[in-house]
Amino acid sequence: MESDFVGYTDPGTKQVETDEIEDLENQLKDYKNKKSKIDQLYSTKDEIAKDSIEKIINDNKNVRNPFLFQYSIVASLKKRIETLKDGIIKNRIKIDNYKEELELTSDSSTKNDINTKIGELNKKISTATTDITKITKEITEKEKEFKDNMTEIEKKIKDNKI
Repeated sequence: MESDFVGYTDPGTKQVETDEIEDLENQLKDYKNKKSKIDQLYSTKDEIAKDSIEKIINDNKNVRNPFLFQYSIVASLKKRIETLKDGIIKNRIKIDNYKEELELTSDSSTKNDINTKIGELNKKISTATTDITKITKEITEKEKEFKDNMTEIEKKIKDNKI
Protein backbone atom coordinates (compact mmCIF):
# COMPACT_ATOMS: atom_id res chain seq x y z
CA MET A 1 0.00 0.00 0.00
CA GLU A 2 2.75 2.45 0.96
CA SER A 3 4.56 1.83 -2.33
CA ASP A 4 1.52 3.19 -4.21
CA PHE A 5 2.27 6.65 -2.81
CA VAL A 6 6.00 6.78 -3.56
CA GLY A 7 6.67 9.62 -5.99
CA TYR A 8 3.09 10.87 -5.88
CA THR A 9 2.67 14.65 -5.74
CA ASP A 10 -0.67 16.14 -4.98
CA PRO A 11 -1.49 18.56 -7.83
CA GLY A 12 -2.79 21.06 -5.29
CA THR A 13 0.56 21.02 -3.48
CA LYS A 14 2.37 21.67 -6.76
CA GLN A 15 0.11 24.65 -7.45
CA VAL A 16 0.79 26.09 -3.99
CA GLU A 17 4.54 25.80 -4.62
CA THR A 18 4.15 27.44 -8.04
CA ASP A 19 2.13 30.28 -6.50
CA GLU A 20 4.75 30.77 -3.78
CA ILE A 21 7.53 30.88 -6.37
CA GLU A 22 5.59 33.41 -8.45
CA ASP A 23 5.00 35.53 -5.34
CA LEU A 24 8.71 35.41 -4.50
CA GLU A 25 9.61 36.35 -8.06
CA ASN A 26 7.25 39.31 -7.98
CA GLN A 27 8.58 40.40 -4.61
CA LEU A 28 12.15 40.21 -5.93
CA LYS A 29 11.21 42.32 -8.94
CA ASP A 30 9.52 44.84 -6.65
CA TYR A 31 12.60 44.88 -4.44
CA LYS A 32 14.89 45.64 -7.38
CA ASN A 33 12.55 48.35 -8.66
CA LYS A 34 11.73 50.03 -5.35
CA LYS A 35 14.88 49.88 -3.21
CA SER A 36 16.17 53.14 -4.70
CA LYS A 37 12.94 54.82 -3.54
CA ILE A 38 13.68 53.70 0.00
CA ASP A 39 17.20 55.13 -0.25
CA GLN A 40 15.78 58.38 -1.59
CA LEU A 41 13.27 58.66 1.25
CA TYR A 42 15.90 57.97 3.91
CA SER A 43 18.08 60.70 2.41
CA THR A 44 15.40 63.25 3.29
CA LYS A 45 14.88 64.57 6.79
CA ASP A 46 11.15 64.40 6.41
CA GLU A 47 9.18 62.47 9.04
CA ILE A 48 6.57 61.64 6.40
CA ALA A 49 9.23 59.40 4.85
CA LYS A 50 8.40 56.62 7.34
CA ASP A 51 4.81 56.39 6.11
CA SER A 52 5.97 56.46 2.51
CA ILE A 53 8.46 53.67 3.21
CA GLU A 54 5.68 51.55 4.74
CA LYS A 55 3.63 52.06 1.58
CA ILE A 56 6.57 50.95 -0.55
CA ILE A 57 7.19 47.86 1.59
CA ASN A 58 3.54 46.80 1.57
CA ASP A 59 2.02 45.97 -1.81
CA ASN A 60 -1.49 46.83 -2.95
CA LYS A 61 -2.82 43.76 -1.11
CA ASN A 62 -1.19 45.08 2.08
CA VAL A 63 1.29 42.20 2.08
CA ARG A 64 4.76 43.08 3.32
CA ASN A 65 7.55 42.45 0.83
CA PRO A 66 10.21 40.70 2.94
CA PHE A 67 13.07 41.85 0.69
CA LEU A 68 12.07 45.50 0.87
CA PHE A 69 11.45 45.16 4.60
CA GLN A 70 14.92 43.74 5.25
CA TYR A 71 16.47 46.35 2.99
CA SER A 72 14.62 49.15 4.81
CA ILE A 73 16.07 47.98 8.12
CA VAL A 74 19.59 48.28 6.76
CA ALA A 75 18.79 51.65 5.15
CA SER A 76 17.38 52.85 8.47
CA LEU A 77 20.57 51.84 10.28
CA LYS A 78 22.67 53.66 7.67
CA LYS A 79 20.52 56.75 8.16
CA ARG A 80 21.09 56.47 11.91
CA ILE A 81 24.86 56.47 11.33
CA GLU A 82 24.59 59.59 9.17
CA THR A 83 22.58 61.31 11.91
CA LEU A 84 25.19 60.37 14.51
CA LYS A 85 28.02 61.63 12.27
CA ASP A 86 26.18 64.92 11.77
CA GLY A 87 25.84 65.21 15.55
CA ILE A 88 29.56 64.59 16.01
CA ILE A 89 30.40 67.33 13.52
CA LYS A 90 28.05 69.80 15.23
CA ASN A 91 29.50 68.94 18.64
CA ARG A 92 33.08 69.42 17.37
CA ILE A 93 32.13 72.84 16.03
CA LYS A 94 30.66 73.71 19.42
CA ILE A 95 33.85 72.54 21.12
CA ASP A 96 35.93 74.74 18.81
CA ASN A 97 33.69 77.70 19.62
CA TYR A 98 33.99 77.00 23.34
CA LYS A 99 37.78 76.78 23.05
CA GLU A 100 37.86 80.19 21.38
CA GLU A 101 35.65 81.54 24.14
CA LEU A 102 37.94 79.91 26.69
CA GLU A 103 40.95 81.79 25.30
CA LEU A 104 39.11 85.10 25.49
CA THR A 105 38.02 84.83 29.11
CA SER A 106 40.05 85.27 32.24
CA ASP A 107 37.29 84.52 34.75
CA SER A 108 37.96 81.17 36.42
CA SER A 109 34.27 80.43 37.00
CA THR A 110 33.50 80.97 33.32
CA LYS A 111 36.51 78.83 32.36
CA ASN A 112 35.21 76.01 34.59
CA ASP A 113 31.75 76.23 33.02
CA ILE A 114 33.22 76.16 29.52
CA ASN A 115 35.47 73.21 30.36
CA THR A 116 32.45 71.36 31.77
CA LYS A 117 30.54 71.97 28.55
CA ILE A 118 33.52 70.80 26.48
CA GLY A 119 33.72 67.65 28.62
CA GLU A 120 30.01 66.94 28.12
CA LEU A 121 30.34 67.38 24.36
CA ASN A 122 33.36 65.07 24.29
CA LYS A 123 31.31 62.42 26.13
CA LYS A 124 28.53 62.80 23.53
CA ILE A 125 31.08 62.39 20.74
CA SER A 126 32.52 59.32 22.41
CA THR A 127 29.08 57.76 22.87
CA ALA A 128 28.14 58.51 19.25
CA THR A 129 31.41 56.99 18.02
CA THR A 130 30.74 53.82 20.02
CA ASP A 131 27.19 53.69 18.66
CA ILE A 132 28.49 54.08 15.10
CA THR A 133 30.83 51.13 15.62
CA LYS A 134 28.01 48.95 16.98
CA ILE A 135 25.59 49.94 14.22
CA THR A 136 28.23 49.37 11.54
CA LYS A 137 28.74 45.84 12.86
CA GLU A 138 24.97 45.28 12.90
CA ILE A 139 24.71 46.54 9.30
CA THR A 140 27.43 44.13 8.20
CA GLU A 141 25.63 41.21 9.84
CA LYS A 142 22.23 42.17 8.42
CA GLU A 143 23.62 42.74 4.92
CA LYS A 144 25.26 39.30 4.97
CA GLU A 145 22.05 37.70 6.25
CA PHE A 146 20.06 39.56 3.59
CA LYS A 147 22.46 38.59 0.80
CA ASP A 148 22.44 34.94 1.87
CA ASN A 149 18.64 34.96 1.99
CA MET A 150 18.43 36.53 -1.48
CA THR A 151 20.84 33.97 -2.91
CA GLU A 152 18.84 31.12 -1.38
CA ILE A 153 15.53 32.47 -2.72
CA GLU A 154 16.95 33.11 -6.20
CA LYS A 155 18.31 29.55 -6.25
CA LYS A 156 14.92 28.21 -5.17
CA ILE A 157 13.23 30.16 -7.97
CA LYS A 158 15.77 28.98 -10.53
CA ASP A 159 15.49 25.35 -9.38
CA ASN A 160 11.71 25.43 -9.68
CA LYS A 161 11.80 26.85 -13.19
CA ILE A 162 13.86 24.01 -14.57
